Amino acid sequence: MGGGGGRFDSDALCVVCWLWGVGVVYRGKRLAESLCFEYWRVHNVQIRVARIFNTYGPRMLENDGRVVSNFIVQALTNQPITIYGAGDQTRSFCYVDDMVRALHALMNGDEKGPINLGNPMEYTVCRAPHSTSPCLMSD
Repeated sequence: MGGGGGRFDSDALCVVCWLWGVGVVYRGKRLAESLCFEYWRVHNVQIRVARIFNTYGPRMLENDGRVVSNFIVQALTNQPITIYGAGDQTRSFCYVDDMVRALHALMNGDEKGPINLGNPMEYTVCRAPHSTSPCLMSD
């Protein structure tokens, strides 16, 4: 990573940190957005960039590792609800039908994005199971 004599190239170090450091998934998404905008700039084609947040609905895989599916599976199987960390991290949840309508509107609009799609109300991860459990326990 750099020249001789004990020196290093700080730009190369930043690239390594950027690619393999904290937030790899986040950075991968941002890289994909950048590639889309560059493709638009070079080829002058229409693009739309959506940032989709915590969508839930029918046909979710029970082992996909997302917050909503984990809580539902644990509630249905009478397991303790797993909360990672202190539970004060926040999430917004959006039903799939609403997300499809939002994506449709984005695709038919003029805005390139990036556009955040989801619910503007956020819940702490600790509060989310309290919203899920009563629905599962009703007759």
